[in-house]
Amino acid sequence: MTTTSLVILPSTSRGDTTTRDHVNDQYTAADFIVDQTAQGSTVAFVSVALQGRVLGTTKYYTVGTISPATAATFTRRLKVGPQATTALDSTALVTTTVNEALPPVWRIASTNVSTGTVTYSVTANFYP
Repeated sequence: MTTTSLVILPSTSRGDTTTRDHVNDQYTAADFIVDQTAQGSTVAFVSVALQGRVLGTTKYYTVGTISPATAATFTRRLKVGPQATTALDSTALVTTTVNEALPPVWRIASTNVSTGTVTYSVTANFYP
């Protein structure tokens, strides 16, 4: 298996957003990157959660969250995988680590934690 990259939410101004369900039948780990590039006229930040679906239901649980920064622009990463660690992390990104496998069905749910608009993207790299 090879690594796969995906643009989950392209860069645009948006409010609260929930993606469609993504079916994962190949990968155990992933890096999710949130890149906030602009905010509106008031201070605005986005919080992004990776959610797994409880199979056989329409319920979701939070696997991990990328918390907003206190700056107009920021880039943050959520690492998910059975042996995820930041010990050898050579990037300058603020990283949140979740030490569990990527769920078989997942989605991204973002929340604008303020009243202003936010421009951001969510991308991911998936690993076997």
